Amino acid sequence: MASANKIRLNETKPSSSKKQVHKFVLDDYDATYKLAIRILRGLCLKLTDEEESKAFSTIRNMIFWFMMVNVLTAAVLESICMMMTGSGGTLVELFTMMPCVGYLLVSTYTWE
Repeated sequence: MASANKIRLNETKPSSSKKQVHKFVLDDYDATYKLAIRILRGLCLKLTDEEESKAFSTIRNMIFWFMMVNVLTAAVLESICMMMTGSGGTLVELFTMMPCVGYLLVSTYTWE
């Protein structure tokens, strides 16, 4: 019985005493956030300091500022509409408009 347990213990021990070394490659790390880069590129935002052409940079900046002006305009208009609803509407209508204004204000801070 004791010799059977000894054989089982020997089977579970690793055959070599060398430690496995994991080599990390930069391309493997970069592949982990490729999807995030694609999504942010669609929103005209940069995640890394990658080189880009002058034309692409100009187009990206124009789209970014167009989207920023749209969000700021919507935030101002929704705030005005919320104040008008607050002065003459019901409390329920006011509370249903608050999340919209809040989301617009939060989105202006994510652009900076």
